[in-house]
Amino acid sequence: MPYAASAVEGGLTILETLGTAHQLGMTRLVKKLGLHKSSAYWLITASDPLGYVQRNPRDDRYQLTYRPVAVGSRAADRMGG
Repeated sequence: MPYAASAVEGGLTILETLGTAHQLGMTRLVKKLGLHKSSAYWLITASDPLGYVQRNPRDDRYQLTYRPVAVGSRAADRMGG
C-alpha cells in the first residue's frame, strides 16, 4: 500500500478506535491498533493540531474532540439525513 494511503488508513483507524473509548493512553492505543509506538505517535500528533484529537496534559491520554461529529453532521445534512 502506498505510504500516503497507509497514513490515511492509520489516522482513520485511530479516530475510530478513540471513538470507542473515553480516553486512551499511548500504550493502550498501540496495543489496540497493533502499530509500532512510533507510528501511532506520529499519526496521533498529526491529528492533534487539526482538532480531531486532543491530549489531556494531566495524564497524557488522548480523546476525540467534537470535530469528527461536526464533519459527519455536515455530511449528513448534505445527504438529506
